[in-house]
Amino acid sequence: MFELTTPMLMAAGILVFTFAGIFTEPFHGIERAKFAMAGAGAVIIAGQILGFYSPTLALQAIDWNVVFLLAIMMIIVSIMISTGGFEWLACYLAAKSGGSQLKLMLLLGTAVTVISLLLDNVTTVIIFGPLIILICRGMGASPIPYLLAAALLSDTGGVATLVGDPPNLMIGSAAGIDFNTFILHMGPPVLLAWGAILLGLRYLFASELAVNVSPPPASQPFCLY
Repeated sequence: MFELTTPMLMAAGILVFTFAGIFTEPFHGIERAKFAMAGAGAVIIAGQILGFYSPTLALQAIDWNVVFLLAIMMIIVSIMISTGGFEWLACYLAAKSGGSQLKLMLLLGTAVTVISLLLDNVTTVIIFGPLIILICRGMGASPIPYLLAAALLSDTGGVATLVGDPPNLMIGSAAGIDFNTFILHMGPPVLLAWGAILLGLRYLFASELAVNVSPPPASQPFCLY
């Protein structure tokens, strides 16, 4: 029969308190990272006192593949942002749409999906979210369909590869799955999900996407409206 022990209750209590602090950041003003670090430290201290955890076990639990992957991703993204490459790509796709909102969604959605194959999906949304709003304002279109497409398709693309999302790398490291094997098994269902999301968004926003808008001028590839 399953029995709750004191260490289990202690760890569960710390976990609940940590997540409560993370999700209520707007109310208390303490950064989420500080709550996460405090929760990790509390587990180590409680485990040391009660004898169910130790600093050595905590270090062994760290997946350094994920840590270094995220660090390298942040470095790459910071370099690419400074070059203006993401802005150019978004504005280039907007110009190629020719004013067709449906074509614009397809182009932006495809770009977000492809980039999410190699970058963390949250990072991709953070980069493209403001760009989508600026482009839609300049073209006189609603950004809501495109923001939903970016959010959904970035998650979809991130699932396909071993480096597209930190949990993927954690699973691959634990199970010994290489990059090619992972994408070979996840690629087909992700492709189906990608098509289903675009079709669903086209149905939900049929009236908005049916209206053509003014594309950005070809002479202004960086969307200087």
